[in-house]
Amino acid sequence: MIINANTKIAALLKAHPGSLDAIVSITPKFEKLRNPLLRKLMAGRTSIAMAAKISGCGVNAFYEKLRPLGFEIDDTVAAEAVKSHPVPAFLHKVREENIVSLDVRPIIEGGQDPLKNIMDAVKQVPVGGALKVINSFEPTPLIKLLEKQGYASFVDNVSEDTIETWFYKEIEGTINIPEGAANSEDWDAVMERYSG
Repeated sequence: MIINANTKIAALLKAHPGSLDAIVSITPKFEKLRNPLLRKLMAGRTSIAMAAKISGCGVNAFYEKLRPLGFEIDDTVAAEAVKSHPVPAFLHKVREENIVSLDVRPIIEGGQDPLKNIMDAVKQVPVGGALKVINSFEPTPLIKLLEKQGYASFVDNVSEDTIETWFYKEIEGTINIPEGAANSEDWDAVMERYSG
């Protein structure tokens, strides 16, 4: 099988039974793949490049472990880019009630796939709000998925086992000014009403 940075982990596992041990030997962070549920949850959505980013190793570490199993490497294919964004300025001003927070760690530990919960949470995010997903690893496949739906994101490594990924949409639009406001003598009073 010819593989590249965008080859999914599930394809590697399907192509060769020794792939799991080879991948786990790269770093202890991949021990979670031994859990059949987590393997099912992550392997189909995660490419070599994504897994390399999650673990902090390069794609070459994968190539070195997989080449002895008979995989052919096509290193001419570039990894699909995942855009990363700095903390958006509006997030410093967003009200607490406009932040939808979801800790998916208990869902995963309970043997469930949190994707439906996350997509339900996305629907609850108000205009000008944000979704905060708390996990034990950077959810690169989720970032790619929501990016296609117009969400920007940034990742905050709170601790070794706690990673917060924030999703938000840039707000575009106009401010509706009530009739008569433009004729007001007290401009400061009008500006005060639209503060923030």
